[in-house]
Amino acid sequence: MAQQPEIQYIRYYADGSAARKAEFVAPFKTLRLPKLKKKRTQVTVHYIDPVAILGILVSVIMLALLVVGVVQLTTANREAKQLERYVHSLEQQNARLQGDFDQALKLEDVQRTADALGLVPMEQVTHITMQLPVVEEPETPDAWDRFVTFLTALFA
Repeated sequence: MAQQPEIQYIRYYADGSAARKAEFVAPFKTLRLPKLKKKRTQVTVHYIDPVAILGILVSVIMLALLVVGVVQLTTANREAKQLERYVHSLEQQNARLQGDFDQALKLEDVQRTADALGLVPMEQVTHITMQLPVVEEPETPDAWDRFVTFLTALFA
């Protein structure tokens, strides 16, 4: 058979643990209360990592610049579309004006005006070709040549 463990019971009573008889306490008026000591407030120190703060600041600045860039991009796109519409309207106006000009142009009137002014066709004009001698400008020395000349004159 298996051995049974030896059981020991806990005793809650020990000498001197009994309640004592109440003693007479001095009257309340003569009782002096102990002075309360001021508790020192414990100062908690929080350390801030400057690299982390710098990283946060840089990211906030980059976010602000990104927002400004997006606003500028949308403004530029809006202006580009407006200018494209303006160019298209100018092209239409130019085509209309060119058509009006072509209809209003009468070549006989232009020929009569040119004859009255004494203009002649380009084929009837005599052309003369002349050759002129090329004048060479004297070469100006650069800064290094002037420096070398100065040193040569100084030590000569």
